[in-house]
Amino acid sequence: MKKVIEKVLPFFRERTLAPPKTYFIELTNFCNLRCSMCNFHSPELSSQGRRAKGFMDVKLAKYLIDQIVEFGSAWLAFHGAGESLLHKGLTEILRYASRCNGITFGFLTNGMLLDERRSSEILDSGMSWIGFSLDGIDKGKFEKYRVGSNYDIILKNVMRFLDMNDKKAGRVVTTVNMTLQEEMKDDVDAFIDFWVDKVNQVSISPYRPVGSRINALVNTSVQRIPCYMLYEMMLIYWNGDVGLCCEDWFNAGNMGKTGEKAILDVWRGRQFCKVRTFHEKGRFDKTPLCKDCNSWHNAIVEEYTDERRGCRVRKTAWQYLYTNR
Repeated sequence: MKKVIEKVLPFFRERTLAPPKTYFIELTNFCNLRCSMCNFHSPELSSQGRRAKGFMDVKLAKYLIDQIVEFGSAWLAFHGAGESLLHKGLTEILRYASRCNGITFGFLTNGMLLDERRSSEILDSGMSWIGFSLDGIDKGKFEKYRVGSNYDIILKNVMRFLDMNDKKAGRVVTTVNMTLQEEMKDDVDAFIDFWVDKVNQVSISPYRPVGSRINALVNTSVQRIPCYMLYEMMLIYWNGDVGLCCEDWFNAGNMGKTGEKAILDVWRGRQFCKVRTFHEKGRFDKTPLCKDCNSWHNAIVEEYTDERRGCRVRKTAWQYLYTNR
């Protein structure tokens, strides 16, 4: 009887599990660049089974938003493995989300397609935040890693957007993120100095080799615990499929499908429950995606005020964040 209870109890518990707090909603996995460090588009992973490419139906996006807003406050990121500016219905989706109370939403972009018209549409959509993926301030290094990009065009686009945002009282929170390649280590201070008074946040993220879920900055002596993502985050691909977490680039987790099922039915379903149970029992190797991953490590390493730059600094193993005061 005890073994039966231990086996069944987790599935009963899942019925009362709180909805996710964070959602990554992939509007498309098409991209206009081929960044060398991208786990989805990099040529180094071209031999792996790719997910089919496409664009999320606007009706599906609205259906997801309608469900999420019923759960209360939530943070939404309308991006995934692709460039969201390629989605023709992006502005319509953003405007729809802006009508909902309690949700904070935006997306990451490489900035190449952010012309004046798109900037105006986005700023008028009611979006909460936007993030720019900008790797360094050296044109040669930038274009080396962001294959297909043009540093001058991107810088012009971003600066114009920031200027337009300022004229609207800075309604959209802005972030720039730099993926720290080995040869860019000496450029970090200059990058922060350049951007810290132009945007709300500057983020420095450690580089991981393509295909790796290991971060060398994580303290491996810390005892492993169940991953927080399994209790807080949902990743929804453009076709409604649900991945295990943001480290699931090719839907190896295969957790279910929204559209066929409601968000909560997938979130509290058997697939998620099984992985959470493995984690809670310390059997991390039972889930291939989790076996060699240390994304579960989310502790704050250090927090302080940078008086010279006039910003707050928050460091974890995954991100150094400089926030404008």
